[in-house]
Amino acid sequence: MLVALVVSACATGAPHPTQIRAQAEAARVAAAAGPVPERAASPRSPPPRDPAVRTSRARAALPPGSKAVLREPPQPSPFVVAVESFEDPQGGSEVMLALVDVTVEPGRLIGRHDFAGGPVEAGDALAIQAATGESVVLVALQSEVESSTCGWWIRADRPRFLCAPRIVGPSRHRAFGDVLIESWSTDYPPEPLSPPTVTGRMLRLAPSGRWSEVDGFRCLGRPLDDVLLEADRIGVRRWQRDSIRRLTRVARHQSRTFADDRAVGLLRDAIEIDACDAIPWRLLGRLEFQRGNSEVAAAALAIAVSLDSHEPATLVDLADALVGLDVTTPEGREALALVGRGLERSPSTRSLLAPGAGPKQLARALYEAYLDRTADAPERHRSRRRRVESQLQVLY
Repeated sequence: MLVALVVSACATGAPHPTQIRAQAEAARVAAAAGPVPERAASPRSPPPRDPAVRTSRARAALPPGSKAVLREPPQPSPFVVAVESFEDPQGGSEVMLALVDVTVEPGRLIGRHDFAGGPVEAGDALAIQAATGESVVLVALQSEVESSTCGWWIRADRPRFLCAPRIVGPSRHRAFGDVLIESWSTDYPPEPLSPPTVTGRMLRLAPSGRWSEVDGFRCLGRPLDDVLLEADRIGVRRWQRDSIRRLTRVARHQSRTFADDRAVGLLRDAIEIDACDAIPWRLLGRLEFQRGNSEVAAAALAIAVSLDSHEPATLVDLADALVGLDVTTPEGREALALVGRGLERSPSTRSLLAPGAGPKQLARALYEAYLDRTADAPERHRSRRRRVESQLQVLY
């Protein structure tokens, strides 16, 4: 789940600096298409429904004897992408990417682009619409060391070769309507406290030929297909934010009416929607502490601190849970390890960790950190500061 990725996974980085070489070519979209045998006019007839016919037309447009791998979008498309591999005279290999219009018989070759650097494995093909309403056909490509998603923007004058931007690190692309979705797995907060989550962004191809980010999501533990349908009108980022506010508001009300099980369920739902939001983790930790579950409380509060280490009150909540933590049990030892992982991920709390420190020693460090952080406004924090000072006297 994430904190290294709370910084990096929730951010939108630049395109991968060493993409298969096609990424470097993408800046020259007008020239990158290579030799085009025929003008790429918009297809006047729908593509044939029979996959065998589309395949036959595509292969007829390629050089005789070509062993190209063909890829096409999930829905019948006017275009098929062919990935051809050749051996050069020096014993190396070259890869040629070709775009074929299969609305005519035989197929029409309307775009070619060559890659250098060794063999490339072709993945799924994707199709979206640019902001101009023109089709964009892309295919996932994987070399021995890196991956890319490249293809053509089917312009009225001629196809223009381009590549989708990619966050540094492993990610995958998929199409949804007129947007391209890039997503990657996140590993913090850790399982089993949180379900496996993904972070991502939505990209749209602007009329200028530049990719623009139009939406995004972070630490999502629900199936993306379901979320995209539910959040279609307002966007996923806003849907996450609004859902968290609604669920935490209702959970607070349920807790005040002693419906703790219901409150815990709502907070778990909120974490499934956005595991990178500190508020549900803090509320869950405080509620579990009140219910006497120090192990669950300490782990949840450690995650809350790691996600928002500048909230001083959460330090006290975590310290309270640590005081009652029993490390003679496997559950207690696991909770203490999770606390250490959470505090280690935040620069502002990393210094609180000491080798071999037990839960009470760590609680003292957290209480003292709280007093230090609220020293500039003692009146505003008077009540909690007095309680913390009393706790410290007991611990010492």
